[in-house]
Amino acid sequence: MGKFKDILNERFGRLVVVENYGSLNKKIHWGCICDCGNKTKVSGSNLKMGKINSCGCIKKEILLKRNEE
Repeated sequence: MGKFKDILNERFGRLVVVENYGSLNKKIHWGCICDCGNKTKVSGSNLKMGKINSCGCIKKEILLKRNEE
């Protein structure tokens, strides 16, 4: 596999990268901690493209707001 950019300690939305899990299906996976305190494992490409920016807590918040209206 080619070189990859080390993104340890970088922030992507609510996620901060804290650990490199290595390669899985030719993609580097990273361990992240969300601002809400949850831990999650995410592929680097999804982080960099902005497809994932939380552990799922943003979706939960949006659903709760919709239900309150």
